[in-house]
Amino acid sequence: MNIIDAIWPIPGPIAAALVAGLVSFVVTVLAKDQKTSEFRQAWIDGLRADVADFVGLARAMLAVVNAKTTRKEDASSYVIERHDDFTKIYSLITRIRLRLNPDEHGEMLELLNTFFTETPAISPAEMSDAVKGVVSCSQKILKSEWKRVKRGEPAFLWLKRVSLVFILAAVIGGFALAVQTSKGLTSENKPPAPPASVATPKIQPSAPSSSG
Repeated sequence: MNIIDAIWPIPGPIAAALVAGLVSFVVTVLAKDQKTSEFRQAWIDGLRADVADFVGLARAMLAVVNAKTTRKEDASSYVIERHDDFTKIYSLITRIRLRLNPDEHGEMLELLNTFFTETPAISPAEMSDAVKGVVSCSQKILKSEWKRVKRGEPAFLWLKRVSLVFILAAVIGGFALAVQTSKGLTSENKPPAPPASVATPKIQPSAPSSSG
């Protein structure tokens, strides 16, 4: 058994099937991550547009109400005349609320609830503070969601970590295989050692025998 067979005992067709399955799995995860990121980006764009429309309309309405109040004019008639604008404000608030997660965006939902309070129960100054709070809170939410899009979905992060582990293991295994193969080639190319010389025993001449 050679070195490659010892390290990689899986037959060729089975190895090819495993590689094909792994590639298919990676492509599926990446495609799903890409689609989820697109949906999240669309959610970010929609929330930004709804908040911008709501804040712009709410501030314009508050400015008029404050001006009429300062001049001691009847602001209630203006509210009645601009009924369509108030309806749009409430529609935007509802759309924003439906985009939010109660477990993650509780502060934003609490601020939006302020605008559903009966008008006499809240002053224009408090309403203006609530609008500023919505702007500040929405900026935090949009920043957080954008970081999530930039970072990637959990499945993508998991796949990236696993891929790094496999790459590191492949590099280490390849280095070990190269070292082992180099040693094998060195031992094969090494010239054979000369045969050990056998020492020939010296024969001592025998003394002449004395004849009597």
